[in-house]
Parts: sequence; structure tokens; C-alpha cells
Amino acid sequence: MIRIAFFSCVAMSSLMAQRPAEPMDGYAVLERMHAAYAGHWYSNLVFVQRTTLFKVGGEKDTATWYEALKGPDALRIDLGVPRAGRGIITTAESSFVFRDSQPIRVVADGNPFLPFVMGAYLQPVARTAEGASHHGFDLQRMFVGAWEGHRTYVVGATDVSDTTAPEFWVDAERLVLVRMRVPLKTGGSQLDIRLGGYVPVGDGWLATHVEISREGKPIQFEDYLEWSDGIVIPDSLFNRTRWVSGGHWADAPRTGPVWHHRSE
Repeated sequence: MIRIAFFSCVAMSSLMAQRPAEPMDGYAVLERMHAAYAGHWYSNLVFVQRTTLFKVGGEKDTATWYEALKGPDALRIDLGVPRAGRGIITTAESSFVFRDSQPIRVVADGNPFLPFVMGAYLQPVARTAEGASHHGFDLQRMFVGAWEGHRTYVVGATDVSDTTAPEFWVDAERLVLVRMRVPLKTGGSQLDIRLGGYVPVGDGWLATHVEISREGKPIQFEDYLEWSDGIVIPDSLFNRTRWVSGGHWADAPRTGPVWHHRSE
């Protein structure tokens, strides 16, 4: 009995030694994300997105958007073909809205995705933490939960009973974002954003399906149809005072080994 207990303790100690200690807070989660992919995550990405918008009453509209990510935290969204001049250039903190190729509005909210889907892997952790705090995520609050059968770090709350605080959920193995709960600036219930369909891109990952809902009702679904991390994105496409369409990647043929296409 003593001998069996001894070897059981040795085996348990070995398993505990192999598993790294759980992060103590959200900042430590961001540190873990950064350390896992620093120097390996893609810094540019372009993709064609099929966007499904759900109307009141269940009707749906679909549209094709052309989007470009430029690290660490810039996103351009062309709402239709680039020459239409409709779109948004956004960072983690601000959004610049264009119509008919002219700037019409600057919004001081930004995109809550950007600190986590690109910034976390490309910029200093402190900068990512600033972006997270800008959107109300409390990095001092965290617990280990589960999402779709996988161990998950939930940052922004201390247990599952807290369903009102802004939260971001990170898969503990791949260290990628799988879910967010974020409040609307206009108030009311939160948006529930779920990311899935992950595919490898270089040494990193890309979610190719995103579902956005509110109070259990779908608002917007996003499906990435084509993507590439091998396209040079001109800095001019991120001009925040003038909508630039010349040299747009979407006007070139999307063929060759640098392009990946979704299998329907």
C-alpha cells in the first residue's frame, strides 16, 4: 500500500510539473498569447468576406466585403467593391467612416477584435492591455472555463454567473480568441461574438466564421471565402483622411499559391 501510494504521488507530481501553471489574470493570458506566437504570427492579411445581416422578422441580406488587416492593429473594410468608396478604417481605439470616398464620421470606439486577433501577437503586451482596457475588459478578473469542450481562459469576470461584464475568451491550447461579450455604446444588452472555423495561416491561425448575436438572436454572420497573408498592402489604403482605391488588392486576380479558398 505504501509503495503504491508513493508511486502514485510521483506520477501526480510529474503530471503537475508538465502542465504549466494557470495564468493568474488577464494580463498573464495576454503574455501567454504573445509568447506563443511572437515572431511567427502573420502581420498582413487580406480576405473576402460574405456578410449575412439578419433583419427584424427573420429576413436576411447578404453582402460581400473586402477587408485588410495590417499589423498590429489596423483594419480596412470595403463595404462592397473598392471603387464604391464606402467603408471603414479602424484601430483598436477609433473608427473612420467613409461614404462616396469622403470621410463622414470619426468614432472614438474602435474595433474590440483587433487587440486579440492580431495585436496580441505583434505588439508589446502592455499595448494590447491598453486596447483591451479601452473596451472595458477588466484584466484583473479571470477564471478557467470551458468552450465547446476545450479549456478556456475567460477574462473580465470571476465566474460563470457574471454574464454582464465585458469578457474575452481564449482557447487555452491554441491561445486564440473564441468568444467575446461586449457592450454596445448605446447601452442595452451585450453583443455575443463567437469565432470558429479556425484554419492555419503561416504559423498562426485565422477564424473563418464569426457569429454576432444579441439576446440569443443573430445579428450578423461572417464567412471568409478567400484569404492571403502573402499580399503586400499599400499603406495608402489606410489613409484616414481620404479614401484610396488605387492599387487595391481586390482588383487583382486572386489566384496562385498565396491565396486560400474556403471549401463550402
